[in-house]
Amino acid sequence: MSVSRMPYGLAQRLRRVHLRLSGNLDRAEPLPPPAGLQAWLLPAADLVMVLLYSRSRAGSLRSVRVTLATISLSATVFTVAAGASAALLLHSLSPLNALLLLGALLAAALAVASGILAAYGILQRATIRRTAAGQWPPPARGPRAS
Repeated sequence: MSVSRMPYGLAQRLRRVHLRLSGNLDRAEPLPPPAGLQAWLLPAADLVMVLLYSRSRAGSLRSVRVTLATISLSATVFTVAAGASAALLLHSLSPLNALLLLGALLAAALAVASGILAAYGILQRATIRRTAAGQWPPPARGPRAS
């Protein structure tokens, strides 16, 4: 049975699952503006995407959703690179080895870069969910009443 011959409900559900996994769902809706930590991470996350040669047509992550695959991959790279950096650092210090120390620093830089991208993507998804639930903008924090 081809997709064109599937019952309408099933084909529609499969299409929405595909769009949700690819990050293309509701692209026409504008993203909420980044605020707080997300706004602070935006330039660094944009730089990481440029260095990975994965820049979107829009030019910035401000107007593009970070896909679930990108978040998962960057979180995995963060974990592996942080572990490799720690291991290389420990091995480079027993008899001081400059080459292993350089490898540890490069792995640490990779871990920081991928951690920034994963954190931005997670914060962006959380903001989108809050917006969809009608909790945007966040409640204003005024002075506390004593």
